[in-house]
Amino acid sequence: MKTIIKNLSFVTLAALVNARAIYKRDPYWIKMSDIIQQVRPDFYYGVVSTVEHFVPGNECKFYSIGDKPLEYNFSKCDASFAYAKSMNAVSRGHTLFWPNLSPDWFRYGGKSSEVNREYIIEYVTKVLEHYKTQENIVYWDVVNEAVTDDSTATNIQLKYGKSKEFSGWDTYLEDVFTVAREHTNSNVKLCYNDYNAENNNGEINGKTGANLIDCVGLQMHVAGDYYPNYQQLTQLISMYEEIGVEVHVTEIDVTMERTESLEKQREIYSDIFRACFDHQNCKVFTIWGARDAESWIDPKNTPLPFDDEMYPKDIYFDMLNYVMEQLPKGASYPVPTATTRPTSVSTPDVPNAIYLIVPRNYMISTYVNNWSWDCSVSFDDDSNGVVNYHKPGGNFALYYYKGFNAGTLHFELKADQPNASIKIDIQTATAGFAQLITVIDDIPTDEFRTYEFKIPAIEGGYNRFNMRNVASEESTITIKNYYFLPGNNEVDEEEEKATTTVSVEPSFTIVEEEPVVEPTSTTIVEELVMEPTSTVIVEEPVVEPTSTTIVEEPVIVPTSTTIIEEPIVEPTNTVTETPIIEPTIFAGPYNY
Repeated sequence: MKTIIKNLSFVTLAALVNARAIYKRDPYWIKMSDIIQQVRPDFYYGVVSTVEHFVPGNECKFYSIGDKPLEYNFSKCDASFAYAKSMNAVSRGHTLFWPNLSPDWFRYGGKSSEVNREYIIEYVTKVLEHYKTQENIVYWDVVNEAVTDDSTATNIQLKYGKSKEFSGWDTYLEDVFTVAREHTNSNVKLCYNDYNAENNNGEINGKTGANLIDCVGLQMHVAGDYYPNYQQLTQLISMYEEIGVEVHVTEIDVTMERTESLEKQREIYSDIFRACFDHQNCKVFTIWGARDAESWIDPKNTPLPFDDEMYPKDIYFDMLNYVMEQLPKGASYPVPTATTRPTSVSTPDVPNAIYLIVPRNYMISTYVNNWSWDCSVSFDDDSNGVVNYHKPGGNFALYYYKGFNAGTLHFELKADQPNASIKIDIQTATAGFAQLITVIDDIPTDEFRTYEFKIPAIEGGYNRFNMRNVASEESTITIKNYYFLPGNNEVDEEEEKATTTVSVEPSFTIVEEEPVVEPTSTTIVEELVMEPTSTVIVEEPVVEPTSTTIVEEPVIVPTSTTIIEEPIVEPTNTVTETPIIEPTIFAGPYNY
């Protein structure tokens, strides 16, 4: 089984959108959401994103909340749901129990299955009680991927954990769902999510008299040699309807690796979308990625309805046109604007500038991937970025995949406390070292201060901007006008003296660090399962700092078959095993 942990919070776009959300992103999704609202207001449609219908990536999983024995750390999950609430989004809790992905201390703890069962029941109870009062949580994925690949509709075989820590607990599906029902409000729907679940047109023995499962998530990672057609999926949705279970398409993509033509790919998308949209028992349709360049599948296999530059393909317009044909008589919708392919991340504010946080759009640039850790990012009412660092060493890291070289780095900052301190550095494209620019410890709390830094040319250029928390356990900074302006660094001395901008010449310190693996098809990843192979957890060795060396935390980008974890630099001279560091909330809303 291929498992990839995606550093991304994923969100489906609800048809019921508010006015503030509508204008944030390009008009294609505005039209789709507005039209869907008039045809099926109960239908959620969208991409792996960060607004409207919010699903945390890793922040609410067992190995994040329960990363230490007998302790509960809700900080990351709290931040996820708080962000969703700030965007007026409904939320889907994901996930309470995943048999094959427990934290190492639990997986290899050597306890009996009965002891492990008691702990899981207690864990599920405490998590649900913690979030019981949050009315914006409308779904919980209670159990994720519990069924083995060789199961059939009449012969279900359960997974019992990587080290068989749940061996003998044959009733865990019923037990966990029973506890979940006891500790959630009646309006919350409880779901089971799995891959290959769409490949079931046999007898379904789903819901018992206990009324445990409300919805099933069909991940739908398909291709030309494996997919349900319109009739097959319609039949499956109807069979679930007969037992009172909603159907959600939760992670659809269609790889071209095993699909004969683009026309066939369009046909597959169209069949699955139409079958879901036409059936009142199918409530959610989520595309697993905002654009091809970010897909967990190799971008060359172009699996998504949007290309590398977020331009909609015919796949998207097929779905849009299908919904438009069903508009009721007299319905109104926004007048379609001219469709132009985006060619630059520049905006008119500063000509030729590469904006990392796009002004007035409540989003990180689509040309930038968020490689942050130990922090969460949201946006205030003025569309400024708000970075909440959860601990020292937290890094708001943005990877610009096109690369950059000489120029000027510009941003405005204010902080929530007077002792906030942020280290600014940039990563070289060759990954041999980073350029430490400066440490900012004069960030005001009552107003924004402007900072500019001159970046010199270097062979090979750079590809990542870092803002690291080096002061307190927790701190929050607000950022606006965050951009990089390419060009030379020759500035007239008199002009520079006259400006009120804090312009700091960097003392470029070479910071030794482990090589950074250059990104493949995906730089931001969430758990996706498609093929039944084993998962390998690879842990990077910890590089220990000496008295004269600053060791940079490398970001290792996972491939499709490996979970790679951020190493922690320990202040000793011993090499220790690196604990799992789970990624933070994805900050840049592909705000469809």
